[in-house]
Amino acid sequence: MYNKLKIYQIYTPLPFVMLLLGAVFFRQAIVNTLASNPHPQINYSIFALILIGAGFILFNLRKLMNEARVLSGFSEAVRRGSEPAQLQKMAIDSDADVAYVLRLIAASSGRTMSQREQAALEKELVKADIRLNNRHTLPQHITNLLVGMGLLGTFIGLLATLADIAALISSFATLDMKAADPVEVFRTLVERMRAPMYSMGIAFSASLYGLLGSIILGFMMVSIRRCMQDLVSFLGSEVAQHVEFSLAREQSGIAAGLSTVGGQVAAGGEARLDGEDVRVLRRIEERLAESTRMQEALLRGEREEFARQRGEFIRSLSEHGSSVGQFNVELQRIAAQLGAVLNSLERGGVELRAQLHDDLSSLIRNAGDQARDSAATGDLMVRLADDSAEARRLLLQIHERLATTDPQVIGSELARVLRLAIQDGLASGKSGAGQGAG
Repeated sequence: MYNKLKIYQIYTPLPFVMLLLGAVFFRQAIVNTLASNPHPQINYSIFALILIGAGFILFNLRKLMNEARVLSGFSEAVRRGSEPAQLQKMAIDSDADVAYVLRLIAASSGRTMSQREQAALEKELVKADIRLNNRHTLPQHITNLLVGMGLLGTFIGLLATLADIAALISSFATLDMKAADPVEVFRTLVERMRAPMYSMGIAFSASLYGLLGSIILGFMMVSIRRCMQDLVSFLGSEVAQHVEFSLAREQSGIAAGLSTVGGQVAAGGEARLDGEDVRVLRRIEERLAESTRMQEALLRGEREEFARQRGEFIRSLSEHGSSVGQFNVELQRIAAQLGAVLNSLERGGVELRAQLHDDLSSLIRNAGDQARDSAATGDLMVRLADDSAEARRLLLQIHERLATTDPQVIGSELARVLRLAIQDGLASGKSGAGQGAG
């Protein structure tokens, strides 16, 4: 029996060993995840819970192996035909949870059991099963807590992502798109997009580590529960075997009493039975009635045990269904939030591209206008240069003519020109006055 349970010493720690090997193999990726995470406390908490839960499960496995060792030694002693005193000493010296059942078996060994002793033995067997089940309460709670920690990290990461996206969008309100460089604006956008990505890393890493730890501890819990069920099954078989041996001894005693009474009746013929024979018959009748009541109690106990196990199985199925439903709801809500975040990012990218396109178009138009103005200015400068050259040439000609002409002739010529100019001015003034009077 103990050799059959030894296989669980390999099955139970195997998922945890595989987790440790995977952590060693992917240690650089895990370190990079923690280094790039601005809030790694959630991941550290998940790692601590995984180690604590695995430690509790392995400790419970060690205690179960001790229980199996005690039960196996007691069964071997019973098969060797040890004395009841020796069996009682073995059961009393043990501090295992199954020792209480073994003490009752040792106390009733070598003789027939009464109905009360059988009922007490059955109740103690149920209590031992409950005590063994209660050991797995805390590891099961830690397994469920890992899923909650993963969801908590996901919500924290999503809230940080939304805050970073809000800060990213609000930063564009103070940006002057007309005076800003488009390349610099795009570089700033890329740099500010890192914060939301880091926050999303918090969400996904916490969810990944939490679910992975819950799966590993879940496999370990399945293995240790099977080990416990096998141990309880072996203990129940030992109790049933002890009860069957007690019933067999009782039936053999009844058969011997009946044969004795039958011989006396056959020898005495019609003689009356003495008082001793009457007491034997009454005792046989009481034993038969007690055996019938005991069998009815056993059947009733089996029915109650079956009903209890069926209720626990249905309750566990309903709890598992509700937990799976809650997990699906949380996943759908997370997917909806991620969809909203991605849609907002896509809308912001479309608006930014449109704004950049408008700014680039306006810059191209301004550059064209400046090029045309520069060409017109160049033409004007060319014409001014030509006019300056022509004026210089005329001044040179005038200078040459003045140099070769008599000064008196120049003075008379200037007086004539001034007189003509004065006359032209007077004539134009009179004509303007006449038009104003008209």
